[in-house]
Amino acid sequence: MTDNFFKPLGSFVETTHGRTHYVIEGEGPVIVFAHGIMGTLVPFQIVARSLVAKGFRVLSFDLYDRGYSETSDDKYPLNWLGAHTLKLTIEVHVQQVVDLLNALKIAEPVTMTGHSLGGGIALAFAASHPGRVKGLVMIDSICLEAHKPFAAYLALTPVVGDLVVSLYGPTAARQFALQNTTDPDTARPEFEFMCHKIKTNPKFLASVASNNKYCRGVLGNLIPEFEAVCTAGLPVLLVWGHQDTVTPYAFCLKLQEIARDLGHADKVKEVSFPDAPHNIYFADAKPQEVAHAIAEFAAAAAAGRKSGGGGGGGGN
Repeated sequence: MTDNFFKPLGSFVETTHGRTHYVIEGEGPVIVFAHGIMGTLVPFQIVARSLVAKGFRVLSFDLYDRGYSETSDDKYPLNWLGAHTLKLTIEVHVQQVVDLLNALKIAEPVTMTGHSLGGGIALAFAASHPGRVKGLVMIDSICLEAHKPFAAYLALTPVVGDLVVSLYGPTAARQFALQNTTDPDTARPEFEFMCHKIKTNPKFLASVASNNKYCRGVLGNLIPEFEAVCTAGLPVLLVWGHQDTVTPYAFCLKLQEIARDLGHADKVKEVSFPDAPHNIYFADAKPQEVAHAIAEFAAAAAAGRKSGGGGGGGGN
């Protein structure tokens, strides 16, 4: 792996709505990672390297129009306001995961892992395909409805919202990125790459805006999916930073309360860090600690699956 952000790290595969950039390395039980709404697969590679060294096969990928994945320009051109013509729902990204696993011929159940928006995607995938999942890791994840600033709600309005995104989106994106780091200098490569993508890829902010409008968990909640995962008996690990201002630590506690109410508290575990922000696995936060937590959980989930414990019914 390389830390050069400005060229693809891995390979590409055709998926339902375009092509997906992915990195897969290692041998052993498979861990799949989905990043957040304005992220890419690159910052996760610190964690991925640790997991590969611990005996796992790690698959990470870029969401559509983030990083180097892209939706088809022929099918989904931007409209006259610069808005995306594909509604980037949670189901679109779940299908992206299905397409990727099928293309890579990964049939074994995986440990599905995601951060922020990616945590919601991992959750929705586990809820709809429980037979393909042996464990779920939600890192500072969307699921419960969060409070949004006024500008975010304004961006949801027809026409006016698209103009707001085009005019103020780059500034808002930079502010969001800086607010979620503990050391901007250490996180600068991620920040610079995001700014580069905003400048060079018109679909980057358009895809963020489309997720903001249409993706459950970003708008609304994914409580039914979380309840389905609990009811299916899938083990869940919640990894959270107490200083998270995007998906607050209170969400982590609420999810455990939901699991307790369903009688599945024993299946939902927490690893949290009092001094960590939303981007908990970035280089300036807790990448090695997150890797250790995922490795322990994935090993236990794999052992439980082999012994017949955990896991749900069929899935596609």
